[in-house]
Amino acid sequence: MFGKKKCRIDEECEISLPQDDYSDKCKAERARDMLIARAWYQITTPELTGSERRTEFPLTTVPWLNQAETSAKFYYAVEPFLSRHITLLQAINAVFRGQVKSQLIQAFADFKVDNVNDFKAIMKAVNEAVLTLKIPHFFDNPSLHPDTFTDLFYNDAWMQDKVFSQSLLANDLPWSVKKVTFSDTVGINFNDLLSMLNMEGGVDFDEEISSCYGGGEDITLEQAVEKGVLFAVYFSQLNDLKNDPDYHAGQTGTATLDENTSPIALLCKTEDKELKIAAIQLDYLPTSIVLTPDTSLEWMKAKATINMAKTHVQTGYYHLGNCHILATIFCTTFRRHFGTKHPLYEVLKHHCEGSTSMITLSIKNLLSEGNFIHAGFGIGVNGLRDITQQSWDDRYFGQLDHPKLMEQTGIKKGEFESYPYLEDGELLWEEYSKFTTELVDTFYYWDNDVKNDEELQSYAKELSPEGIINFTGFPSKIEDKKQLAEVLRSILWYNIIHSAVNYGTPPPFLPNTPPKLYTDEENTSFLSLGNSHHVVSVSVIANQLASVRANRLMAYYDKVQDKKLRKVVRKSYTRLHGCIQKTLEERNAERKKKQKSGAQYLEPKWLTNSIHV
Repeated sequence: MFGKKKCRIDEECEISLPQDDYSDKCKAERARDMLIARAWYQITTPELTGSERRTEFPLTTVPWLNQAETSAKFYYAVEPFLSRHITLLQAINAVFRGQVKSQLIQAFADFKVDNVNDFKAIMKAVNEAVLTLKIPHFFDNPSLHPDTFTDLFYNDAWMQDKVFSQSLLANDLPWSVKKVTFSDTVGINFNDLLSMLNMEGGVDFDEEISSCYGGGEDITLEQAVEKGVLFAVYFSQLNDLKNDPDYHAGQTGTATLDENTSPIALLCKTEDKELKIAAIQLDYLPTSIVLTPDTSLEWMKAKATINMAKTHVQTGYYHLGNCHILATIFCTTFRRHFGTKHPLYEVLKHHCEGSTSMITLSIKNLLSEGNFIHAGFGIGVNGLRDITQQSWDDRYFGQLDHPKLMEQTGIKKGEFESYPYLEDGELLWEEYSKFTTELVDTFYYWDNDVKNDEELQSYAKELSPEGIINFTGFPSKIEDKKQLAEVLRSILWYNIIHSAVNYGTPPPFLPNTPPKLYTDEENTSFLSLGNSHHVVSVSVIANQLASVRANRLMAYYDKVQDKKLRKVVRKSYTRLHGCIQKTLEERNAERKKKQKSGAQYLEPKWLTNSIHV
């Protein structure tokens, strides 16, 4: 009672599809909610110029959140759900990139970083700094747990050719190895590869592959392709890409920055189903130098050149491009179409936590001179920007789905004695399929429920080539439940891709995965990687990226209010953190016994729920 009048309490609007919301009050709330969301989540178009284009986002052909950085900082600081992520990142940045980095730069100022022990000491100090924060739920990584992680660095195993080869199938960018085939769509085409190889440079490729294969017979490259035992690593994204002026010019003594190249690694599958390196060509031009396995510094540097190329493509094309730009577009756009009472809103909200805010607030600094990428990478800001732009130009929805990506490598399950990403990713793909199917079945009873969901169809159209996003391959209309489950699975799967290209990076040991290389004629005993300031800075930032985890996969089930939705998410959480976790732990333990690289970053206990770092 309120005085003598009854104070009527309206029924609360429940989670439902828009066509099932019969209440005028709830329909009005839905419409009002959408207007408020669209007032903030405005999207750029190429036609926007001048004062109409408020964002400082540097890739102008990519549709993006059209808000100024100052406005975004305020919005994400006060928005209740998203501010948690921003607060966490700011706190870790202040301590780790601020205090810790400064202290370590000072501590290692006199180190020449011209021998392996200097790098080990820096790596150990950075790792210990992570542990001193004592917030493992938010700041931790598998390499800090030697009881389960295969150490390849303190014991110098990283120098071995077999470790170099097996790491290509397990660690960051684990789909970089491709089978050489006669196909134009699967693996690397043999004739295309042949046109790039230096056949007149003094290296007999047939002989090297025969020795690598070890089948007791001499085989040609073409015969190796026919047998299905020839593989290669090559990144066309790096062809003819030039360096930026060296940020550390004048600070590296007699060492000079190496020019960027687009190297090619030739590998074979041995009779015991192992991947083995056979030769490395230092650029894609058929006049380039070719090196073969030995114990020289030149061979060590050739392997480092392959890993550096992998780091460039991993960082620009996949991490920044596919994950932080392409995947973020799905997260920015969903809020423009799904009301807060739509069941998919509640799911995407958690799987997009921090995705838009993180990259919106950092992209300008990342791709500007004088910052981390300029200092850390030989190709610098312009090179990384070009590679990132390529990821947008090459966009095709579903291209990173696990079966599709593995099919493109030409490598099948069981082809190698151990291929952690293929094997463990398959289990996760099955769970994602199960989760999205159960989610759709819970709220969409018939295919017509999908067709009649105006919020869903509006979302699809805007993302498709018919809408302002123009994402190639995204359907302009979702026709049935099966297709909806597949679309949701592909969107959520970007998080697993991010795990592979961000968290899949091994400890920050620069001799193994350098972002740039130098040549020093006065020091030919070890790799030249710049000064100690550079080495410490890159190591700190790389370790931070590999350690920050603001959430865990499906762990938001207890925050979901709707009982039906909570049950679906909780079932997935239970399967992931129960049976699947146990299976992957056992697989990684077996790999560790054999001194092989594992894929702990794919264990559910390490997987995040969103792309946020």
